Amino acid sequence: MKTFTDNVVVGFPIRKPKWDYGEPELGDLLWLISRLQMSLAIEGFFVRGGIAYGKCYMDDHIVFGTAFVEAVQLDKSNGAPRIVFSKSARKAMEEHIKCYNGLVYNTLHYHELLKGADGEYFVNYLAESLIAFPDGPIFFDLIDAHKREVEKNLTEYRGRADVFAKYEWAASYHNFFCKDIAKRYPPLGHDADPEQMSKHEHAQKILDYTIDLISFIPTPSRLE
Repeated sequence: MKTFTDNVVVGFPIRKPKWDYGEPELGDLLWLISRLQMSLAIEGFFVRGGIAYGKCYMDDHIVFGTAFVEAVQLDKSNGAPRIVFSKSARKAMEEHIKCYNGLVYNTLHYHELLKGADGEYFVNYLAESLIAFPDGPIFFDLIDAHKREVEKNLTEYRGRADVFAKYEWAASYHNFFCKDIAKRYPPLGHDADPEQMSKHEHAQKILDYTIDLISFIPTPSRLE
Protein backbone atom coordinates (compact mmCIF):
# COMPACT_ATOMS: atom_id res chain seq x y z
CA MET A 1 0.00 0.00 0.00
CA LYS A 2 1.27 3.48 -0.92
CA THR A 3 -0.13 6.95 -0.30
CA PHE A 4 0.71 10.23 -2.03
CA THR A 5 -1.20 13.54 -1.83
CA ASP A 6 -4.84 12.42 -1.58
CA ASN A 7 -4.29 9.08 -3.35
CA VAL A 8 -4.08 5.53 -1.99
CA VAL A 9 -2.62 2.70 -4.08
CA VAL A 10 -3.17 -0.93 -3.06
CA GLY A 11 -1.42 -3.79 -4.83
CA PHE A 12 -2.35 -7.44 -4.34
CA PRO A 13 0.10 -10.08 -5.63
CA ILE A 14 -1.80 -12.89 -7.39
CA ARG A 15 -0.50 -16.33 -6.54
CA LYS A 16 -2.09 -18.40 -9.34
CA PRO A 17 -3.11 -16.03 -12.14
CA LYS A 18 -3.34 -18.76 -14.78
CA TRP A 19 -5.43 -20.95 -12.50
CA ASP A 20 -7.99 -18.69 -10.84
CA TYR A 21 -7.35 -15.22 -12.35
CA GLY A 22 -6.97 -13.77 -8.88
CA GLU A 23 -10.44 -14.65 -7.58
CA PRO A 24 -9.32 -15.22 -3.93
CA GLU A 25 -7.24 -12.04 -3.98
CA LEU A 26 -10.16 -10.08 -5.44
CA GLY A 27 -12.25 -11.16 -2.46
CA ASP A 28 -9.61 -9.85 -0.05
CA LEU A 29 -9.27 -6.64 -2.03
CA LEU A 30 -13.02 -5.97 -2.14
CA TRP A 31 -13.26 -6.56 1.62
CA LEU A 32 -10.46 -4.06 2.23
CA ILE A 33 -11.83 -1.44 -0.18
CA SER A 34 -15.39 -1.73 1.13
CA ARG A 35 -14.29 -1.17 4.72
CA LEU A 36 -12.08 1.75 3.74
CA GLN A 37 -14.70 3.37 1.50
CA MET A 38 -17.48 2.96 4.07
CA SER A 39 -15.30 4.30 6.88
CA LEU A 40 -14.43 7.39 4.83
CA ALA A 41 -17.99 7.98 3.58
CA ILE A 42 -19.54 8.12 7.04
CA GLU A 43 -16.91 10.71 7.95
CA GLY A 44 -17.86 12.81 4.93
CA PHE A 45 -15.15 11.72 2.49
CA PHE A 46 -16.69 10.23 -0.66
CA VAL A 47 -13.89 8.73 -2.73
CA ARG A 48 -13.57 7.41 -6.25
CA GLY A 49 -11.06 5.21 -8.02
CA GLY A 50 -10.47 2.12 -10.10
CA ILE A 51 -9.50 -1.54 -9.88
CA ALA A 52 -7.25 -2.93 -12.61
CA TYR A 53 -5.80 -6.38 -13.27
CA GLY A 54 -2.30 -6.63 -14.66
CA LYS A 55 1.36 -5.96 -14.09
CA CYS A 56 2.45 -3.50 -11.43
CA TYR A 57 5.64 -2.92 -9.48
CA MET A 58 5.71 -1.39 -6.01
CA ASP A 59 8.45 -0.82 -3.44
CA ASP A 60 9.14 1.68 -0.67
CA HIS A 61 9.72 4.48 -3.15
CA ILE A 62 7.94 3.99 -6.48
CA VAL A 63 4.87 2.51 -8.15
CA PHE A 64 4.56 1.85 -11.88
CA GLY A 65 2.98 -0.55 -14.36
CA THR A 66 0.09 -0.93 -16.77
CA ALA A 67 -2.42 -1.81 -14.05
CA PHE A 68 -1.51 1.30 -12.05
CA VAL A 69 -1.87 3.56 -15.10
CA GLU A 70 -5.23 2.00 -15.97
CA ALA A 71 -6.56 2.52 -12.44
CA VAL A 72 -5.38 6.16 -12.39
CA GLN A 73 -7.14 6.86 -15.69
CA LEU A 74 -10.39 5.52 -14.24
CA ASP A 75 -10.01 7.84 -11.26
CA LYS A 76 -9.54 10.82 -13.55
CA SER A 77 -12.46 10.05 -15.82
CA ASN A 78 -15.10 9.08 -13.27
CA GLY A 79 -16.92 11.85 -11.41
CA ALA A 80 -19.22 9.67 -9.29
CA PRO A 81 -17.87 8.67 -5.85
CA ARG A 82 -17.43 5.01 -6.69
CA ILE A 83 -14.60 2.55 -7.30
CA VAL A 84 -15.07 0.94 -10.69
CA PHE A 85 -13.59 -2.01 -12.57
CA SER A 86 -11.27 -1.43 -15.51
CA LYS A 87 -11.56 -3.47 -18.72
CA SER A 88 -8.77 -5.75 -17.49
CA ALA A 89 -10.52 -6.36 -14.15
CA ARG A 90 -13.83 -7.07 -15.89
CA LYS A 91 -12.09 -9.55 -18.18
CA ALA A 92 -10.70 -11.36 -15.14
CA MET A 93 -14.15 -11.30 -13.54
CA GLU A 94 -15.62 -12.91 -16.67
CA GLU A 95 -13.15 -15.76 -16.23
CA HIS A 96 -14.38 -16.18 -12.65
CA ILE A 97 -17.98 -16.36 -13.87
CA LYS A 98 -17.11 -19.14 -16.33
CA CYS A 99 -16.20 -21.32 -13.35
CA TYR A 100 -19.81 -21.04 -12.17
CA ASN A 101 -21.37 -22.08 -15.48
CA GLY A 102 -21.87 -18.45 -16.40
CA LEU A 103 -24.20 -17.81 -13.45
CA VAL A 104 -22.97 -14.51 -12.04
CA TYR A 105 -25.18 -14.75 -8.93
CA ASN A 106 -23.23 -17.85 -7.88
CA THR A 107 -19.87 -16.10 -7.89
CA LEU A 108 -18.08 -15.39 -4.62
CA HIS A 109 -18.27 -11.62 -5.09
CA TYR A 110 -21.85 -11.22 -6.33
CA HIS A 111 -23.02 -9.17 -3.33
CA GLU A 112 -19.88 -7.02 -3.22
CA LEU A 113 -20.38 -5.58 -6.72
CA LEU A 114 -23.08 -3.64 -8.54
CA LYS A 115 -23.53 -2.44 -12.12
CA GLY A 116 -24.16 1.25 -12.81
CA ALA A 117 -26.61 2.65 -15.34
CA ASP A 118 -23.61 3.11 -17.64
CA GLY A 119 -22.75 -0.58 -17.42
CA GLU A 120 -19.70 -0.11 -15.19
CA TYR A 121 -19.05 -2.52 -12.30
CA PHE A 122 -18.41 -0.79 -8.98
CA VAL A 123 -17.78 -1.74 -5.36
CA ASN A 124 -20.96 -2.07 -3.30
CA TYR A 125 -19.45 -0.66 -0.11
CA LEU A 126 -22.76 -0.31 1.72
CA ALA A 127 -22.76 -4.11 1.92
CA GLU A 128 -20.51 -3.55 4.96
CA SER A 129 -23.73 -2.97 6.90
CA LEU A 130 -24.77 -6.57 6.12
CA ILE A 131 -21.68 -8.46 7.32
CA ALA A 132 -23.73 -10.04 10.15
CA PHE A 133 -27.04 -10.37 8.29
CA PRO A 134 -29.18 -12.51 7.97
CA ASP A 135 -27.88 -14.53 10.92
CA GLY A 136 -27.40 -11.29 12.88
CA PRO A 137 -28.62 -7.68 12.65
CA ILE A 138 -28.22 -5.13 9.89
CA PHE A 139 -25.95 -2.35 11.14
CA PHE A 140 -28.45 0.47 10.73
CA ASP A 141 -26.05 2.89 12.41
CA LEU A 142 -23.82 2.69 9.32
CA ILE A 143 -26.77 3.19 6.96
CA ASP A 144 -27.98 6.16 9.02
CA ALA A 145 -24.53 7.77 9.15
CA HIS A 146 -24.16 7.38 5.38
CA LYS A 147 -27.61 8.89 4.82
CA ARG A 148 -26.83 11.92 6.99
CA GLU A 149 -23.54 12.62 5.23
CA VAL A 150 -25.11 12.37 1.77
CA GLU A 151 -27.99 14.66 2.79
CA LYS A 152 -25.58 17.17 4.31
CA ASN A 153 -23.65 17.41 1.05
CA LEU A 154 -26.80 17.56 -1.06
CA THR A 155 -27.82 20.59 0.97
CA GLU A 156 -24.38 22.22 0.93
CA TYR A 157 -23.79 21.89 -2.81
CA ARG A 158 -27.23 22.62 -4.24
CA GLY A 159 -25.80 25.67 -5.97
CA ARG A 160 -22.88 23.82 -7.58
CA ALA A 161 -24.18 21.48 -10.27
CA ASP A 162 -20.87 19.66 -10.85
CA VAL A 163 -20.40 18.75 -7.19
CA PHE A 164 -24.11 18.22 -6.52
CA ALA A 165 -24.20 15.53 -9.23
CA LYS A 166 -21.72 13.43 -7.23
CA TYR A 167 -23.93 13.37 -4.16
CA GLU A 168 -27.03 12.90 -6.26
CA TRP A 169 -25.40 9.70 -7.51
CA ALA A 170 -24.50 8.71 -3.93
CA ALA A 171 -28.13 9.23 -2.88
CA SER A 172 -29.41 7.12 -5.79
CA TYR A 173 -26.98 4.35 -4.87
CA HIS A 174 -27.98 4.57 -1.20
CA ASN A 175 -31.68 4.28 -2.06
CA PHE A 176 -31.12 1.39 -4.45
CA PHE A 177 -29.21 -0.49 -1.78
CA CYS A 178 -31.98 -0.02 0.80
CA LYS A 179 -34.78 -0.95 -1.61
CA ASP A 180 -32.87 -3.97 -2.91
CA ILE A 181 -32.47 -5.41 0.59
CA ALA A 182 -36.17 -4.88 1.31
CA LYS A 183 -37.04 -6.51 -2.02
CA ARG A 184 -34.85 -9.53 -1.29
CA TYR A 185 -36.59 -9.99 2.07
CA PRO A 186 -40.26 -9.09 1.41
CA PRO A 187 -42.93 -9.18 4.13
CA LEU A 188 -44.11 -12.70 5.01
CA GLY A 189 -47.53 -13.96 6.04
CA HIS A 190 -48.45 -14.58 9.66
CA ASP A 191 -48.15 -18.34 9.15
CA ALA A 192 -44.45 -18.06 8.23
CA ASP A 193 -41.68 -19.47 10.36
CA PRO A 194 -41.10 -16.99 13.27
CA GLU A 195 -37.35 -16.89 12.71
CA GLN A 196 -37.73 -16.18 9.00
CA MET A 197 -40.42 -13.59 9.68
CA SER A 198 -38.12 -11.80 12.12
CA LYS A 199 -35.36 -11.56 9.48
CA HIS A 200 -37.76 -10.20 6.89
CA GLU A 201 -39.29 -7.67 9.27
CA HIS A 202 -35.79 -6.54 10.23
CA ALA A 203 -34.87 -6.10 6.56
CA GLN A 204 -37.97 -4.00 5.90
CA LYS A 205 -36.79 -1.44 8.48
CA ILE A 206 -34.04 -0.39 6.09
CA LEU A 207 -36.67 1.47 4.05
CA ASP A 208 -36.85 3.98 6.91
CA TYR A 209 -33.36 5.12 5.92
CA THR A 210 -33.98 6.02 2.28
CA ILE A 211 -33.21 9.57 1.11
CA ASP A 212 -35.95 11.87 -0.21
CA LEU A 213 -33.82 12.90 -3.16
CA ILE A 214 -36.56 14.92 -4.87
CA SER A 215 -36.63 17.39 -1.98
CA PHE A 216 -32.96 18.24 -2.57
CA ILE A 217 -33.03 18.72 -6.34
CA PRO A 218 -32.85 22.46 -7.19
CA THR A 219 -35.90 23.84 -8.99
CA PRO A 220 -36.30 26.98 -11.16
CA SER A 221 -37.73 30.16 -9.67
CA ARG A 222 -39.06 33.52 -10.87
CA LEU A 223 -36.71 36.49 -11.16
CA GLU A 224 -36.74 38.73 -8.12
